[in-house]
Amino acid sequence: MYTVRPPLNGLTIWIFVLHLFAFMSTSAQSGYVFSQLSQAYVPLVAGTTLISANSNGTTGTGTQTLDSYVGTLTLPFSFSYNSSSYQTVFPSSNGFLTFGTAPSTTNVNPIGSTASYAGAISGFGGNLIGTYRVANPSDQDTVASIRYETIGSAPSRIYAIEWVNFRPSNTVASGAGPAMSFQIRLHETTNLIEVQYGAFYGSSWVSGTAQVGLRGGSNASFLNRALTSGQVWTNTSQGATNTSNCAYTATTLPASGLTFRFTPPCSQPTSLSVLDLTASTVKLRWNSGGAATSGTSYIVEWGTTGFTLGTGTQITTADTFLNLNNLSAGTSYSFHVRRNCGSNSLSLWSGPRTFVPGQAGEDCAAAIQVQVANNQASCTSASVTSGQSQNGPDALCSDGLGGNTPDDDRWLKFTAPSNNKKLIIQATAGTVSDWVMEVWSGCPGSGGQMLDCSDDVVASMPQITLCQSQYVAGQTYYIRVWTYSTTLTGSMSLCVYEDVGCPIPPSYDECISAAFFPINPVLSCPGNEIIFTTLYATPSGVGGANGAAPSCDPNATINDIWLGFNTGTTGDFQVTFSLGTATSLKAQLLFECGGGGVELMCMANAVGTWTFTGLNPVASYVLRVWSPVGQEGTFNVCAQDLCDDATAVISGSSTICSTGVAQLRFDMTGLAPWTVTYTNGSNTFSFTTSTTPHFVPVSPATTSFYNLISVSSPVCFGTVSGVASVSVIAAPSVSLSPFTSPVCSNTTI
Repeated sequence: MYTVRPPLNGLTIWIFVLHLFAFMSTSAQSGYVFSQLSQAYVPLVAGTTLISANSNGTTGTGTQTLDSYVGTLTLPFSFSYNSSSYQTVFPSSNGFLTFGTAPSTTNVNPIGSTASYAGAISGFGGNLIGTYRVANPSDQDTVASIRYETIGSAPSRIYAIEWVNFRPSNTVASGAGPAMSFQIRLHETTNLIEVQYGAFYGSSWVSGTAQVGLRGGSNASFLNRALTSGQVWTNTSQGATNTSNCAYTATTLPASGLTFRFTPPCSQPTSLSVLDLTASTVKLRWNSGGAATSGTSYIVEWGTTGFTLGTGTQITTADTFLNLNNLSAGTSYSFHVRRNCGSNSLSLWSGPRTFVPGQAGEDCAAAIQVQVANNQASCTSASVTSGQSQNGPDALCSDGLGGNTPDDDRWLKFTAPSNNKKLIIQATAGTVSDWVMEVWSGCPGSGGQMLDCSDDVVASMPQITLCQSQYVAGQTYYIRVWTYSTTLTGSMSLCVYEDVGCPIPPSYDECISAAFFPINPVLSCPGNEIIFTTLYATPSGVGGANGAAPSCDPNATINDIWLGFNTGTTGDFQVTFSLGTATSLKAQLLFECGGGGVELMCMANAVGTWTFTGLNPVASYVLRVWSPVGQEGTFNVCAQDLCDDATAVISGSSTICSTGVAQLRFDMTGLAPWTVTYTNGSNTFSFTTSTTPHFVPVSPATTSFYNLISVSSPVCFGTVSGVASVSVIAAPSVSLSPFTSPVCSNTTI
């Protein structure tokens, strides 16, 4: 949800300038805002003592003080100070703490000092001494200490550090004083800083000064308080110099509960960028610049490049992006962003970020066509200038330092040739020498897929190779290039050319994709060989999905290919391996891929004919085949049944006279010629024939039954079945009429 606001008028601009001046002066510590309030002071009686006066200090006559001490404390949460995060602080007995590095033990000027540390918070900075009250040495409440305590629960904890019973060094302990207590309180999440004053008591206070406020990485960056002697501490003002201080007298000391609060500034948005820039649309994008808080919003002002802030179009949005439409191609636009942190707290403007829609190659749809050269020598490089926006998703091949964010990508395209060669996309450094590149099958968001991503292949330049199996001839492919740096822009050159084809592994390079060959009928080999190759095979490993390790080859790495067959109803059969261009061949027979891949046979020299017997019917088996390194190439495989499953059937019946002749019928299947053996129950007879059906004349003296004993073809024995019968009766003694059929005759079965 966003709101469009009209351009600012003159009065609005003037009010804003006054607000900005009050919000952040030139001497302010990174824009922190000072405020004061009064709240009950609660001593850290349940806190942990870091150091106390009776365990450190100088021993005097009946006195022991805490002086010139610097400690180290680890925060329970990450605290952001001056736009950097810290988890360690260094409290000094001189009434302040530092970030980054510890101060010297003699530093009594924490804000104005030229000492080197990342920052300082001063509650009552000066030459302080931790009091050890001799009036009542047994009373531990009178012993000076530095304590700390974590108050509340995440994410709203307060880490409080308390200086207890300290006095300026220019005062002398007298009776129960002088002594004071105060805290520096660090707030989780909001990074709020508070200096809270507790009790100031006792006599002998001598007029003096203390440094109160914040310092950055040098004493040129400060936000301190100033107070003229004799004024009450509720009347402090912003210090004009880094040596400004707050004066005090015995009668003008901070009241218990007085709290000076330093609120972190409303941080500026960072990393202004543009996404999806086309000829008429764009998505403006930025980073928040600080922790997100409830009610945070952003004011975007945009217009043609060079417009004056306050005259452009303003849009308020709760998002860190904004879509613009109806832009004019070729027109230069700029935008600025500021953050509204609520409670009239506005950040400074960030920007401008400039962009021009409608540039050639800025988005994928407007990709620049490049030609594919026949070879590298004939390649004409195209000059490529970095784009203005990110048009597509982040990259996966580079790191988050910038390379995976294509904030200035440019698009080119080429048409894949049909020469079945690999394509090389070569980028050469220009004014910028560190680029990243992708190749897409189509535009992002339109069904295109990223095929490859490259970074730092040739020095800091990318290079992509597409093998002939990775592209389709005639299809358009898109090249996306961008500078690795998110700040540098410039040029490079690009060339696309053909080269020698990639060594493509066979399609049957893995067990799961084994190539199955048939088991041919008997006597089909040679003559039905299938050609395979071990060239460019890759290792599949052993065990697991690839079965047992070959027992006949001790090599750990085997560049194998995979074949397979199904036994069907075939019984025993033969497989013949013969060499083509390969000079050596090894093979392993496995029952199946996977954990059940148990080795059944291993052939250290697979060339020749192998008989496979005893395999399960209608079952699939796999062969791992490989050649030793340097001996790869093509080879032939032919499988044939060992038996043609020949059959013979005898059939029929007839009746003949005692002097008649009958014929027996034999039907055969399988390979001819067949040798058939049969019997009449008393004698055995055989014949060989290539004709089916085959007839044999018989003239038994008595009724007989005939059965087959065996049949064999040229390759194996077969199976027999059936029965034939011949009934014999006596011939008639009287001639019959010509018109009457005889009782018996020669009959063909």
